[in-house]
Amino acid sequence: MDVKGAGVPLMVGTDLMLPGIFPGYSVHEEMALWQEAGIPAADVLRSATLVPARFMGLDKRLGTIAEGKTASMVLVKANPLDDIRNADKIEGVFLRGRYFNRHDLDQLLEEAKRLARN
Repeated sequence: MDVKGAGVPLMVGTDLMLPGIFPGYSVHEEMALWQEAGIPAADVLRSATLVPARFMGLDKRLGTIAEGKTASMVLVKANPLDDIRNADKIEGVFLRGRYFNRHDLDQLLEEAKRLARN
């Protein structure tokens, strides 16, 4: 997505150097803010997927789902095009061809919490 046709791409992202910013969670918060600002959900999703892949020169293998691309995608309970907040209702993740169900993801989060406490 670009700013009113001006050719300036907007990209969803996280600045990890700021205290209180948590990867993943803050991206969903940012996407919700964009929607509240009037940006259509489809454009928000592109700005979180395809735009960063293009920016990094990786759009030949990342950013969209197509034959021959790296198999990474998120499965959600409800359609994020109806409400971008649905993107955080994650049920499963395919990451580089490996599937993680909701139980697997919860275990990974618990492990991350444990490691952060130590």
